[in-house]
Amino acid sequence: MLRVMRFFRSLLIMTVITAVICESLVYLMLEHPGMTPEPLRTMCLKYHLRTDRDLVQYLPECAQWDPDLFYILRPGGCHLDSREFEFDVSVNELGLRDREFPEGPEIMALGDSEGFGWGVEQDQTYAKVLETQVDRTVLNGGVPSYGTAREMILLKRMDRSNLQAVVIVYNVNDYEENVSFLEGGGNLEISGQERWEAIVEEHAEVNAYYPGKHIYSVLKIAWTMFGEDAVRQEQTRAATHGAEAEGGGEAMAATNDDAPISEAEAFVQVLSYFPELLEDKVLVVCEVNERAKHNDSTFVDEVAALMEQDRGPAGLRELVVLDMSQYLTDEHFYIMDGHMNAAGHQLVGETLARALSGVL
Repeated sequence: MLRVMRFFRSLLIMTVITAVICESLVYLMLEHPGMTPEPLRTMCLKYHLRTDRDLVQYLPECAQWDPDLFYILRPGGCHLDSREFEFDVSVNELGLRDREFPEGPEIMALGDSEGFGWGVEQDQTYAKVLETQVDRTVLNGGVPSYGTAREMILLKRMDRSNLQAVVIVYNVNDYEENVSFLEGGGNLEISGQERWEAIVEEHAEVNAYYPGKHIYSVLKIAWTMFGEDAVRQEQTRAATHGAEAEGGGEAMAATNDDAPISEAEAFVQVLSYFPELLEDKVLVVCEVNERAKHNDSTFVDEVAALMEQDRGPAGLRELVVLDMSQYLTDEHFYIMDGHMNAAGHQLVGETLARALSGVL
C-alpha cells in the first residue's frame, strides 16, 4: 500500500511539474511570437485574439456607453498593455484620442482601431504623422471597431466649420455594420447601456487568467485546428465572426449574412446618407486590414469605379482613392496582435500627406 501511495504521489508531482513547464512554454511563445515556429504560433495567435487581450472599448476606465454609437472613448486617460506592446491613451472631451480642438480641425481622420493607433503612442498614429507633414490641423477620429456608419455619425457631431478634408481608412470589419445601417434605412439599432455593461463584465471574465489557462486554451485550439470537427468549427466561427472580431457587431442587431451587396457598394451607399458632411470636401479613401487579413486593391478599385458612376455622395470637391496594399508589408504589423506598428503608421501617414499635398 505504501509503495502504491508513493507511486501516485510521484505521478502527481510529475504531472504538476509537466503542467507548469507546458504553461511556462506557452507563456514564452506568447511573449516572443517571432521566435515561435508554426503551427504553434498560429495556435498562440488564436488564443491571444480570443481570450488573452483587452479591448479598449470594453474597459470601463477607457470607454463608456453612448446612446448613438454604443460606446465612445472616456475623456481622460488610461494605460493599455498587451503581449507585444504597452501604450498610453489620452482622450479629449470629444471622446477621441487626441488633444482638444476648440476651433475644429481642418482634416478629420476617420477609422477603427487602426486609426485609433492600437499598440502605438499618441504621436505615432498616422493622423499625427499626417499632421506633422501638412500645414493643417488633423483630428484623430479613430475608434476601435467603428464601421463607416458610426464614423459618419461621429463626424456629424464634430465642429466642421474649418473642415477641408475627410480621410476614411476602411477595414473589412466595417462591412457588417454598414449592411446593418442600410437594412435599417439609414439607422443603427444601438443596444442599451445594460448590454454594454454586460459585455464589459463578460470581457473581463473571459480575459482573466487562471492557473493552467494558457495550456488548456492552446490545447482546445489545437483540437479545433486538427480534430475531426476542425472544418465545421472553423466554418461556424468564420460565419459568426467569432471572438476574434473587434466587437463592433454587439452594437447592432443581427444582419443578413447573405446580403447581396459588395463591401464597396455598402460603403458608398452609407456615405450617400451623409452628403451634407462631405459637400465641398476632399475625401480620401483607403483600406488597411490587420496582418492576418488580406490587403489588396479590390475594395478601393471598386469604390473608385462606383464614384465615377456618380453612385456616391454628391458635392465632393475631390475624391482621392489610395491603394495602401502596394506599400504595406508584414513588417508594418505586429505579429501576434495584427495591428499596424509605428512603422506602419509612419508609412500610411506619409502616403496620406503626399496625396493631400496636391489637393489642399
